[in-house]
Amino acid sequence: MILAINTSTRQFSVGLVLEEGILLTEYIMSSIKSGSSYLMPGIDFLLRHSEKKLEDIKAVAVAIGPGSFTGLKVGLSVAKGICFSMNIPIIGISSLEALAMQIPDSDIPITAIIDSRKREYFFAQFAYKKRSLIRISKDECIKIEEFPKIFKEKTIFIGNDYTSQSSLIREYMGEDVILASSYLWHIRSACIGILALRRLKEKRFDDLIRLDPIYLRPPEIRPNPYGLKS
Repeated sequence: MILAINTSTRQFSVGLVLEEGILLTEYIMSSIKSGSSYLMPGIDFLLRHSEKKLEDIKAVAVAIGPGSFTGLKVGLSVAKGICFSMNIPIIGISSLEALAMQIPDSDIPITAIIDSRKREYFFAQFAYKKRSLIRISKDECIKIEEFPKIFKEKTIFIGNDYTSQSSLIREYMGEDVILASSYLWHIRSACIGILALRRLKEKRFDDLIRLDPIYLRPPEIRPNPYGLKS
């Protein structure tokens, strides 16, 4: 059984995925300001209500970004702590790849986007080949104004906040742009777990010490309101 964790976006999610590829249980909270504070209670809730124990977890899969700087740190720290204490492997999963996997068997490329603030978006493109999701571009961060220049070919967009992102995409890409259904616009821990299953079977694990979040850009450093020196 894999414990899957997403704290890279405001849609916080944890889940338990069986090695047969079956989702046992999942806990999702959308549009909350501090999803990471629900992480440990969420894991406890899943285990108790599915009648499982920590010892049943064979690996931890965690979204490593790009995404929220604070959320990524918290999620990865908890994942590492569990893996270290139980001596089990850790598997880092791209947040954008997990988001793209929300769309099954698309016959056109998928563009996954995650808000990076200041009208900038992290993005990567994926496509299905023989029913397997493959990456066709690297992770990048661009401004919304650059979308028409970057996305010239037919693609289907999926993001992490339908309410704000869909209207902006239509504004810059036109009303004919293809958008995934609104209920798909969040990263499910189920997708993180399913993606990790492939690597678990192949024993392709990440280094527990060296695994770091994918940031793509430096964090915002806010001025010290008190003028204190560090």
